Amino acid sequence: MNAALRSPRAPRANRTIRLLQNLATGLLLGMLTLRAETTVTEPVNRPLRLGFSIQLLSGLNVSEARAAVRTITAAISREKDIPADPDPVITQTLAEAEEALRTKAIDALGVTMTEFWALRVKTSFDRYVFPCSQGSPEESYLLIVAKRSPIQSLQDLKGKKILIHSGSRTCLARPWLDVELSKANLPATANFFSSVTTPDKALKTVLPVFFGQVDACLVTRRSFDTVIEMNPQIGRELRIIASSPTYVPLIMAFRSDFSATTKQAVIRECGLMHTSTYGQQGMMIIQTQQIIEHPFSITASSLALLDEHAKLFTTANGSDHAPLQQPSKPDTEAP
Repeated sequence: MNAALRSPRAPRANRTIRLLQNLATGLLLGMLTLRAETTVTEPVNRPLRLGFSIQLLSGLNVSEARAAVRTITAAISREKDIPADPDPVITQTLAEAEEALRTKAIDALGVTMTEFWALRVKTSFDRYVFPCSQGSPEESYLLIVAKRSPIQSLQDLKGKKILIHSGSRTCLARPWLDVELSKANLPATANFFSSVTTPDKALKTVLPVFFGQVDACLVTRRSFDTVIEMNPQIGRELRIIASSPTYVPLIMAFRSDFSATTKQAVIRECGLMHTSTYGQQGMMIIQTQQIIEHPFSITASSLALLDEHAKLFTTANGSDHAPLQQPSKPDTEAP
């Protein structure tokens, strides 16, 4: 009797169990579907895509810049067979760079520090490599006059003519000079000097001071050392009246949400580029010797300089002073 009473319930119990299983499966599928609809994911095998600012590639036109980036990308990808997109992204404005990062059109972006200063608040980055010369990513700036000149200090340059070397590594030169002038209670560069011209070569920046055609020039210490090494007589006739601390002018930043495994492989290959002929060719085009990972802390003084500059030169409507947004074009003159 007990068996007779239990036998009809067994199929019913099985049906209940199947119903609960189906319900659980349906809920799980629904959760997975919801997650898939709300999470933006990148294709698993999407090739690496690097971006570079045209400002970092100063001295190159867009076609030359694309060729340079193709060479660099190939050098990074070929040794370890890292899939890479051969069509590089060259950004010409901050808006283009921001959009490329936002839409994940690029995985890493090489920019000047002035551009990174503006981009860092809108994009999450977590690892960084830096173009280096003689093993260092840092540069310092020198304000130079002729040895025979009566000029002894910043104050003495009021109303004088100055040349500022225009290049990616001098992107922090003018912000530094602006801040130094402000500390001395003097007007900003554009209003303090009678003319500001920006040659695209270090020698073209230094020689007019040597010949007495302009009163002062602003160049990197590294480029000045190169000029006087090739022309010792120039060094004997010039004098440094101010020098900056060391700053980091260039950076390549990787998106935080970019594949950690691929990111590590790319960073490792960046550090080895200088050991291959192909890599050396790419770095020669962008005028650097190595691309090395460093902790983000090395950018602290550079970002602090730009923060200070922004506070001093923010306009009444809240927009930032122009030199922070885009470096000045070569051979332009300010009133």
